[in-house]
Amino acid sequence: STYNGTAVHDYAISPTFPSDGIGFAATGGGVYQTTDSGENWHWLDGPDAPGSWLGTIAVAPDFTSSGHMMAGASYYGDAIYLSLDGGQTWTRNDTTSASASIAYSPNFASDQTAFSAGSGLHKSEDAGLTWTEVLTGGMRSLVVSPQFGSDSTLFAGGWGDFYRSTDGGSSWITRTISTEVKFIDALAISPQFGTDQTVFAGTDAGLFWSEDGGDTWQAVADLANTAIKSLAISPNWPTDPTLLIGTYTGVF
Repeated sequence: STYNGTAVHDYAISPTFPSDGIGFAATGGGVYQTTDSGENWHWLDGPDAPGSWLGTIAVAPDFTSSGHMMAGASYYGDAIYLSLDGGQTWTRNDTTSASASIAYSPNFASDQTAFSAGSGLHKSEDAGLTWTEVLTGGMRSLVVSPQFGSDSTLFAGGWGDFYRSTDGGSSWITRTISTEVKFIDALAISPQFGTDQTVFAGTDAGLFWSEDGGDTWQAVADLANTAIKSLAISPNWPTDPTLLIGTYTGVF
């Protein structure tokens, strides 16, 4: 058993999950792994493994071959943990913050680019070894365009502010989703963003969506004033128009 180990804050699933059944959970007690599609879980307690209070976890698009994954500490200390062997061994980096979210470039195998959000937004171009702050302020959510290699686009959500970069994080513009929004805790982007420009934002004031890359937003009436904590969009969107919305009272 581990201290506070039952509090699950994030999941990461292998890109080849249907065949390998590998997934990870970031918890209050460290990282847990499943190799049988979630039937059983075991605690990763190897050398320098993240011990407690993890807020986020992510695996690289080339995880199956590289074993590259990262986890972010929350609550106590800003840090990111890096593993190159599927979570068996770890190194800790205290120069960046990843308490809210970690996002890989879809072309990570070639561009070695990743982003982390927490106390500011940081970028790495050497597979997580070193990080540079590209946006200041408290960040609560992050998502990278599935066409990042061609459009260099990513989005971040903060304490009421929505941020967009179209040059890989070098410069940013700010948009207001709604004057009622104080926190943007979740972002989801259409897998076909290059053609439909669709982004969803989960906020303390409800669910909002944009069809112009975040310039303008519409509220989803059914979830008005509902605090949204997480979003998951179907990889086959919009052919499969499924969006899962996590709230304090359940999943919609």
